Amino acid sequence: MSFNVGNSTTSPAILYKGLGWCFSFGLESILITIGNLLTIAAFVKQKCLRKRGTYLLINLAISDIFIGLVPLPIYIYFIGLEFHLWQPYQIGILSLVFYFFDILLGIASLLNLTIIALERLYAAKRPFCYRTTQPSSYYTMIGITWILATVIATLCFCAFYLTSSLMISTYVSMTIVFVAFWTISSSYAIVWMRLRLHSKKNYRKASESERKLGITMIILTILSLAAWLPFVMMNLVIVLSKTQVPSQTIILTTKLLHYGNSLTNCIVYSLRMPDFRRAVIKIVKFDRFDNSAFNSPVDSSTFSPFRSRKMRYSTTINGTNPDVKMELV
Repeated sequence: MSFNVGNSTTSPAILYKGLGWCFSFGLESILITIGNLLTIAAFVKQKCLRKRGTYLLINLAISDIFIGLVPLPIYIYFIGLEFHLWQPYQIGILSLVFYFFDILLGIASLLNLTIIALERLYAAKRPFCYRTTQPSSYYTMIGITWILATVIATLCFCAFYLTSSLMISTYVSMTIVFVAFWTISSSYAIVWMRLRLHSKKNYRKASESERKLGITMIILTILSLAAWLPFVMMNLVIVLSKTQVPSQTIILTTKLLHYGNSLTNCIVYSLRMPDFRRAVIKIVKFDRFDNSAFNSPVDSSTFSPFRSRKMRYSTTINGTNPDVKMELV
């Protein structure tokens, strides 16, 4: 996006339009930051939400938080310059920071979705091996995600600012994007077929929980890719076909939708995961009493049978019904 920073007189209609776009992106930045902070807090606080894939979901939320804190506010500043809402200040430095972190965090978010898709595929293809996966494996995957994102962002950054051309950086970033799109689509296509092959009656409680989580991740990925696609196609049309830059409204709309990808996870979790929704409500209400473990069928199934017997046995000792003890033997 090119920014005109001249001091020419601007009509009130243009100023109001600029204020409207700044408000829209500002509201989106606030919602992304708060929504993903609540997402992390919900996953950390509620035991029933702590599953194997939670590490990846928290990592996705972290990358989305930084999108709301770093590139989005700078982009709002650039929009204000475009509509002459304020005077330019340190444009060169801010442009460098914006370009690098916009690519870094965008690619990191997309690679997180790719790792989640591969994790869901592994859970569907090798369910028994998946249940023995150690946390160190997730730490390794998260580290690889950020290392790859940093390398890709550095290559694009150097290619653009050393050669003053968008061609190389666009080829690099769009290649990664399309590889990620293909990997995600293929993985979830296989997962979806496996879910359709199995009858619900053959699922145990834990397997049913994994099935629901898989469907939730499919919905999240479809919405995320839909948010990415217009922005990707616009970049390809502008850079590769060397056509005229589309209207300002089209550019800002696709960018608003592109950043909205960082908000989809919060919305999907709230609609698809009742335990997550209850956890967020408790956090917002500052409710410290955590009783979701007793209400959640997933978490109640993870209680130790020895702990349950001990609790019931002590009730028998202190109670008045000696027959209860016989039922637990």
